[in-house]
Parts: sequence; C-alpha cells; structure tokens
Amino acid sequence: MTTTPRSRRTTSRRKGDDNERAILETAERLLAQTPLAEISVADLAAGAGISRSSFYFYFGSKDEVVLALVDEAAAGLQTVVEAMTESVAQDPRGRLG
Repeated sequence: MTTTPRSRRTTSRRKGDDNERAILETAERLLAQTPLAEISVADLAAGAGISRSSFYFYFGSKDEVVLALVDEAAAGLQTVVEAMTESVAQDPRGRLG
C-alpha cells in the first residue's frame, strides 16, 4: 500500500517544504494539548511562521493537515510491519522462541 501526499507540493526539498513541515509539526504540537475543533488555520499558520493565506498554498484545510499526519503515521507503521515481516521470514523458528 502506497500513500500519496495530501499536500499540494511534492517536489524536491525547498523553503516551501520547510514551511509544510512546520505546519505539520505545529499541528502535532497543538493536537497534543488542544482538540482539533479549537485549532484554527490561523493557529497553524502562526505556529509555522507563515501567513494564513500562505497556509492554503500547502493545505486546503486543517483537516488536510490532519490527514497528512495520519498518512505519515501509517507509512511509519507500514515500515515497522514490513521490517518485522522480513525478520520473521528470514528466521521463523528463531522468532518463535
């Protein structure tokens, strides 16, 4: 299963990529202490150090930000599961003990 980025930008690393990452990190930080309903696009933009209008270059809504975070988490989980599966396939008897 492959995931597709939910943001509008998927090219090589640039300042815009840093802004996108800053939005995602801000969302993670805010979601750790605040319900999504209480977080605004302005909060996400301010935390990322960009304007509210600039936010919309990277994401269409705060819901898209959350979906991008879910995609990242799912990709990380897939990597872990694949590594575990490979480990078991290489030595199934050793993994049982």
